[in-house]
Amino acid sequence: MRKEVPDQSHRVAEPDFLLDRLRLRFKSPEVERRFQQESIAASLGIIRLYLAAAAALYLVFGILDVITEDPALRTLLFIRCAIVAPILLGSCAATFHRAFPKYSQPILAFAMISPGLGIVFMTAIMAQPFGSLYYAGLIMVVMYGSCLVRLRYTYAVGATIALFVAYQLAALKLNPIPLKFYASNNFFLVMASAVGLFSGYLQELYVRKTYVGQKTIEAKNALSNLLLAEAQKANRSKSDFLANMSHELRTPLNAIIGFSDILAKEMFGEHSNPRYGEYSADINNSGRHLLSIINEILDLAKAESGKISLEEEEVDVLSCVEECLRTCRHSAEVGRVKLGLARKPDDVVLLADRRLLFQIILNLTSNAVKFTPAGGEVELCVRADTVEGVFITVTDTGIGIPLDNIERVMRPFEQVENTYSRKHGGTGLGLPYAAKLAQLHGGSIRLESEINLGTKAVLWLPPARLIAVQHALKAAV
Repeated sequence: MRKEVPDQSHRVAEPDFLLDRLRLRFKSPEVERRFQQESIAASLGIIRLYLAAAAALYLVFGILDVITEDPALRTLLFIRCAIVAPILLGSCAATFHRAFPKYSQPILAFAMISPGLGIVFMTAIMAQPFGSLYYAGLIMVVMYGSCLVRLRYTYAVGATIALFVAYQLAALKLNPIPLKFYASNNFFLVMASAVGLFSGYLQELYVRKTYVGQKTIEAKNALSNLLLAEAQKANRSKSDFLANMSHELRTPLNAIIGFSDILAKEMFGEHSNPRYGEYSADINNSGRHLLSIINEILDLAKAESGKISLEEEEVDVLSCVEECLRTCRHSAEVGRVKLGLARKPDDVVLLADRRLLFQIILNLTSNAVKFTPAGGEVELCVRADTVEGVFITVTDTGIGIPLDNIERVMRPFEQVENTYSRKHGGTGLGLPYAAKLAQLHGGSIRLESEINLGTKAVLWLPPARLIAVQHALKAAV
């Protein structure tokens, strides 16, 4: 039996982000290399600040050297000012070189260990009790260096161990100190090293986890963008297909409608059987119904592909609404639905495409009439405001739309399934087409509905379309 291989054409390659938690490095060398490059490049500013601040602090503590009045003062200041501080500043300067990301870890580790070795050497040459007490500077160096930004944890551990061993050599061999001081100093040095390394470990672990999260999101976004592009491509193909099919179907349909109309009206003589006339009328009605559906599909396809352009003119909104009421009057009377205008508004004149504006209002009104049971009401209302814009509201007492389906009915070919809606059929294109036309005018359509209580459809158009507002703007200019 042949095994089906799942389609992986839409997969976006995901890197291996498995992390070695002991060494704190990604198991994939390629991922580790990219992480080092990207993290160093993103942190150059703070690395430079960290190194410059370390040099400044190291120099400031030279004041303590002077206060101690140690016989080796000149040597102490030489170590501090002529060796360690230049190393730190040189490391800071190295970050400006393009090769720094490649050698960043050895440079940063050296920048951590050099101040510590400077302190160790100072304890080895200073007279007591300062030879025992100056180790405190080593604690600061270890903690500061362990948290050095973008210094890998393993390098920090190595530098800390090297400094600890160097201090043992200085305290036991080069400048021996009393045992009680030796034990006390080592206790605090070990504790400080542990705290510093633990903080550095957590810091790098957090940075690496954040990096994994960021890359995972980027991979998902890339996949989403790929799927979105393909969906948009498929949607354009669908629109083109519907438009082409609509054109192809219109020609034979017009012929069917025309010839069936001739047969139904018996233009070339009476039928031998009355049923021929009935069947011809049925063919004619069915053809007209199918043509209206094709026209709706074609109109929506044009709107989605941006092929509809506005032919703007000054439009009297009230006359447009009244024309719509006249058009829907017959359907309302047949369905025994009361249809009317809430109140006659003041003159509202818009700069709009009259044909398309009429189509929007007609779609909203016919939909309301269609889904309002006998005895119900459909009411239109027009309100204009120079700040808020123009609101044309169609309110009905119909079957309503469930809250979770309101978004659905605004999508093409979507309908809310219930017993009443199935009686009336339809393609589900009226509202989406009206919404597209509203968007062309810079407006929108909002639906508010409750089951068995009715629906309110609100067409909003921006105030800039009001002729009065446009005149005021021109006068201001």
